[in-house]
Amino acid sequence: MKTVPTIRVHLLRLFVETLMKRQIDHESFLKRHGLRLADTYDAYRRMPLPQYILFQEEMADILGDATLGLRLGAEAIDYTPGSFSLIINAASSLGDALVAFSSYARAMNEGWSLTLIAGERGAEFTYDYEGGDWSACVQDVDYSVANICGQIRRRMGPGWAPLEVHFRHAGQMRRQYEAVLGCPVYFEQRSNCIVVAHDDLKRQVGGANPAMRSFIDSQMRHLENEMPADDRTSDKVRRVIMQKLGSQKVSLERVSKELGLSARSLQRRLAEEGVGFRELITGQRRLIAESLLTRARRGAITGIALSAGYSDAAVLSRAFRGWTGESPRDFVKRRKRDATGETVS
Repeated sequence: MKTVPTIRVHLLRLFVETLMKRQIDHESFLKRHGLRLADTYDAYRRMPLPQYILFQEEMADILGDATLGLRLGAEAIDYTPGSFSLIINAASSLGDALVAFSSYARAMNEGWSLTLIAGERGAEFTYDYEGGDWSACVQDVDYSVANICGQIRRRMGPGWAPLEVHFRHAGQMRRQYEAVLGCPVYFEQRSNCIVVAHDDLKRQVGGANPAMRSFIDSQMRHLENEMPADDRTSDKVRRVIMQKLGSQKVSLERVSKELGLSARSLQRRLAEEGVGFRELITGQRRLIAESLLTRARRGAITGIALSAGYSDAAVLSRAFRGWTGESPRDFVKRRKRDATGETVS
């Protein structure tokens, strides 16, 4: 049985204190989410990741601050130490820290998929939500990316910056993002990604503390061993599909090779879970299309089609009608109408 991802409540403390500074009834807001102020000071209290994400999104709406997560993530470098700050303190180099953080993702069980892969321009550190609807977690993605970049900059020097940062979600305040992150920022991309220069991976960032690193490693192994043994093949396939859609042809053979399996073994494992490879591709394409359309600018349908792995807008439109019974344009109009209560022409 797959466990529900959870995250530490104390990471919300800066969000709650922002409510208090704005003289907003934080107690009622916390109560609505089943929390008390004392919980944000408890290093051991955890909450389900979807609830955590909803907390941040609702708060941003209440404050009318679309860049709330970005700003607080940059401010929280010393305020609420997270897993990455512990790892980078013990690491011998930036590459060592990013690889370790990626490998600990499952043990932490916080619902995020972390990968470090070599790209053309630099090393790509991707940070993606495993729960499906990544369009609903803008604030937490912004917070996490800004915090990770800030942690790295603190150790590499104030002049350090990523080569680029990519976000899945749409954005209309590029200047604010680039001012915080110190590099070009691109929205509506196929992954949340921090692109780091290859040479930067070799640079020392932490204290290279073997004792601390050994302790962290042992704790992570302990956590992972305590997790229920479950067959996560379909989740692994979804992640590979999501990473490659829009940039490469996604086939059973390509995905099975990526996972170190034969095509036949992969099909058998998926069949045991009651799902087919084609079904997973279709599901991820629909997820990408619906999420991007929710935040798309007028006329962006061609780019969305390519991101979802379709050759052009017409092919996406036919597939979209099959999924939802309406055209992409009608889908966007209905979502806007439902959100605002107004008629959209």
